[in-house]
Amino acid sequence: MTLFRSYAAAVALALVCNTAAADRPSVEPADKADTTAWIRYFDAWESQTPDDAQLWIDKFNYWIGRAPEECIVIDGNACPESDPAFVLQDENGNAAGALYTTTIFDDRLVDRAVEALDRGLALYPDRFDMHMGRAAAYRFADRPADAANSLRMTLDRCSINGGRWIDGHSGSAISIDMRTLVEEYVQGYVCDMLSDGSDDPEAPGQIALRRLLDREAELLPGSVVVQNNLGVLFCGYRQYDRALEHFVEAHRQTPDDIYAILNIAYVHRLCGHDEEAVGWYSRLLSSDDPTAAEQARLAINEIGRQAGAENLD
Repeated sequence: MTLFRSYAAAVALALVCNTAAADRPSVEPADKADTTAWIRYFDAWESQTPDDAQLWIDKFNYWIGRAPEECIVIDGNACPESDPAFVLQDENGNAAGALYTTTIFDDRLVDRAVEALDRGLALYPDRFDMHMGRAAAYRFADRPADAANSLRMTLDRCSINGGRWIDGHSGSAISIDMRTLVEEYVQGYVCDMLSDGSDDPEAPGQIALRRLLDREAELLPGSVVVQNNLGVLFCGYRQYDRALEHFVEAHRQTPDDIYAILNIAYVHRLCGHDEEAVGWYSRLLSSDDPTAAEQARLAINEIGRQAGAENLD
């Protein structure tokens, strides 16, 4: 049994902009690895048109593209979850570790990429693609605390501009209100962070995630998605009373939300409140959602079997 939340599509890292080629230096460096040439290229572009949004987007794309590097790892303790390239064996032929490849990120280059977007956002604070690209860079580099803080900055900007953004492709105004931003664009990031499995409330990523979710709840108090997220967060900390508060609030806001009902029932079951769990699951037995109805039926049967086994003991 798992807790439920909604998922949203990931945001692509590469940003584009319809800037006329005449506004750019004539020739790009041929070698992506020639950092010196690219720095000269961007410096020349900045001296020519420093307020060109495409300059800062191209600079971001260059540095974020240089940040990841594949490396070989020799792990003598345990094999990774994915299939290793080679399994290391001891003299008896038993698995003793693994040799495999992984991707690491140069944080200095990630920071340079984000600095470029920050320069662009200083000029065009309502460029939606720059905001989401900033968070995506941190997500890409496995820096969840920075990603959460970046998304909180985007929420704050939405509270200022009233959901009126600039589209990076056309340069025209677009409308993405707070609910759409939170429940469709930010939600995918939140789900990733909730799925990390950390149960330490004081971990930097968890602190940043709580601040993000608290800000969402402040700006969008009627969102069942936000309340469910907060419930999942506190359930991960095994703070079940606080988790129930949020799941019950989600149900109060949207009584027919299946996820809220399933989550309430699940937490009651975790706490050993079988009667309450069955009561909540029973609400879904006649649901129009056949998957939810079947899940509720199976959960009720399992609770009954466990109770019967305990009585026999």
